[in-house]
Amino acid sequence: MTNISDGYFNTFRYETRQWYEVKTGFTHFADGDIAVAKISPCLENRKSIILKDLPNGIGAGTTELYIFRSQCIDAKYGLFFFKSDYFINQCINSFNGVVGQQRVSKSIIEDIDIAIPPLEEQMRIANKVSLLFSTLDKIAEEL
Repeated sequence: MTNISDGYFNTFRYETRQWYEVKTGFTHFADGDIAVAKISPCLENRKSIILKDLPNGIGAGTTELYIFRSQCIDAKYGLFFFKSDYFINQCINSFNGVVGQQRVSKSIIEDIDIAIPPLEEQMRIANKVSLLFSTLDKIAEEL
């Protein structure tokens, strides 16, 4: 989890390991998947990313991630949804487990409503949000 940046960034780093080391006991994913933290406080800190540029196009990571793969949702649009207050608040209300080890219930992930406009509109929305974040970054640098 320490390899995933928090907030609205989409950055991570990885370590290269042999397949036999990560074949079991890890969550598996591929380029283009969205990874979302399922444990508190990582979820609230918005530890979620679009996985990209992985060696051989695949990877393995902590079991404290939910992996999303879709052919009807633009990855950037999906990522912004998973970082949204709406999504995080829905998840917080479904936590189970003891304090310090609370996790998002799988049922909330399976049952949450996601507004899915046409793909072109998703891309337009995601690009506009990215542009707004870039503008905010520039303003913050100037302060």
